[in-house]
Amino acid sequence: MTLNDLMDELREEYIQSFPKKILDIETFYKAKDLEALTNSFHKLKGSGKTYGVPEMTQLGEYFEILLKAKMTQALIFIPVALKLIHKIHASRILQKEYLLQSDNDFSSLPKP
Repeated sequence: MTLNDLMDELREEYIQSFPKKILDIETFYKAKDLEALTNSFHKLKGSGKTYGVPEMTQLGEYFEILLKAKMTQALIFIPVALKLIHKIHASRILQKEYLLQSDNDFSSLPKP
């Protein structure tokens, strides 16, 4: 197995973990657990680039900053984050990158 094969396999496992990540974020959102939400997005920020999914890093970074800056007011934007993660997941299942900066939902979010 080559290094590229290994990275492809790890990326696939990472992409397959998205439904669990979505469920965790939904649970923390319903509980209004700002600390857990912030930690979840922090993990997405770090893991996306590591596994070759830079759009997840971009999304994670954006929401981590937003949650830290706006705290409880940022909660209203979590459904948008979930929608975007679903879009990234669907695109990556088809082995396509997702251009987050071209997404209207992402573009409509406030600047942190």
